[in-house]
Amino acid sequence: MSDPTKTKGVYMPSDARWSKAYKKLTPAARDILRLAMEKRTFKGKKCTNNGEIIITHGWVQKKLESVKKTVSDGFRLLIGVGFLEVTKKAEGKEGNRYRVCISDGCERWREYPEQNWFPEKSKTDIGIDSRWKKGESGRKKNITL
Repeated sequence: MSDPTKTKGVYMPSDARWSKAYKKLTPAARDILRLAMEKRTFKGKKCTNNGEIIITHGWVQKKLESVKKTVSDGFRLLIGVGFLEVTKKAEGKEGNRYRVCISDGCERWREYPEQNWFPEKSKTDIGIDSRWKKGESGRKKNITL
């Protein structure tokens, strides 16, 4: 019976491994990149599913035995430095579709740190009335009923 923890190996070019972008990655982000690379399928030397790689955060959490924030930060970092690209945003519980940008003419990581792809933080007015104001304490003040 085969060992379910064993996976196929992945090839990481030396110039990618010693790049400024790769050195910026956390250990969790490096593990996520390896998982994404393992999901690629090849026919000969050509990758047939790059750009269609489906990875969910929940699957990665279970695989790495990690917490949600670590996984989210890892994905954000991989996208920001150019190793991953989102080709299709997920809807519902379906995972995003990703492209691994290590080869195949998609080597955005080479342009980091001069250029980056960190997503913009969303600006929202939701909950603006209930947010803490500067100088407020956490204790409720004399509430009368």
